[in-house]
Amino acid sequence: MQMISTQIRIRISKFITSTLPVGRNMERRSEWRESFCPRCGKNNETSQHVIQCSDHNARMIAKNALRDIEDKLLALYTGSNLISEIITCVLTWITRGKVTYSGTTNPIMQQTRIGWNHFLEGRIHLSFQQHMDEHYSKIGSNKTGEMWTAVVIQTLWLKLFEPMWKQRNDTVHCINVKTKTSREVLNLNFTMRELYAKATHLTLLFQDKYLIEDPIQRLLGMTSGSKRGWILSIQTALKESEKAIVAETSSLRNSMRRFRESGSCIQSKNIANTTTATKPPSRISTRRKRIKHHPARKRLPPLLKPSANTSTKKIKRHPLRKKLPPLLSFHTSTKRKSHHIGMVSLTVKKNPNIQFSNPNDLGE
Repeated sequence: MQMISTQIRIRISKFITSTLPVGRNMERRSEWRESFCPRCGKNNETSQHVIQCSDHNARMIAKNALRDIEDKLLALYTGSNLISEIITCVLTWITRGKVTYSGTTNPIMQQTRIGWNHFLEGRIHLSFQQHMDEHYSKIGSNKTGEMWTAVVIQTLWLKLFEPMWKQRNDTVHCINVKTKTSREVLNLNFTMRELYAKATHLTLLFQDKYLIEDPIQRLLGMTSGSKRGWILSIQTALKESEKAIVAETSSLRNSMRRFRESGSCIQSKNIANTTTATKPPSRISTRRKRIKHHPARKRLPPLLKPSANTSTKKIKRHPLRKKLPPLLSFHTSTKRKSHHIGMVSLTVKKNPNIQFSNPNDLGE
């Protein structure tokens, strides 16, 4: 069995603990501004995405690695049925991310239950070891299931993970010039997305609106030189738009200040307050005014309001005395009764010594 170097062992431990310098971790460490995959451009690049990347070159490396793994399993005298099921499940996990195939053998069923991501990380179910022990005992081989498991794990790391990781890093550092999705291109795409979103929310000037007429996906398909030119143009347009907004805001503030200083604002405010403060007169106040200014109220002499000092002679000589019933007299010290003449209320007392046999006797 081939020995694994210390550098690869450290990389394996980082892969299992999800501490590889991938897009997600680099963004958390503030090393990158985004977490896009440098090969396929997908957001939130994780350690598992290094193997599951949908880039064409990455898929070709994965298929070549699976052929090498198949050859290694044949060299270990593995059953053909078990080999085909292992390759199928690993390829399904790489392309789809989830395996629903349960298989026909017990090891495949148990590994599907715990997940095939653990198989690629070296956590192979013990049923594989037991199955291979029985298989080697049947064919009379001196190999063991434990040795088979160790060789499979080493082959997965050397044939699958290492080529994928190397191809990914070559793309990041632009070692391969022919790679379309390099780090530089991803930085340009990220900058274009930010500026496009800002330009759509901010009102550009009329002469600069042509920069955002096309959708962002069409702009991202331009060449690198065209992208740089578009970025410079949109940055200039955004600065001009911000200057126009600042100038318009300052002019509006100046006009409002002059309006306040002229006093028109205060006058309009007072008018608004008076219009809101005035209320329609109530029915009680209007009734009192009508009674106060009634013409009959002025004709009444002041002696119609008797008091304790008013003499009976003055009351008898009063011009309105003739209209009063003859059998009624004023008494200030006895129980009072209200008798109305026109709009004025007189206080009179019914004589207790006189008895009325008929109510009509009260007439004149």
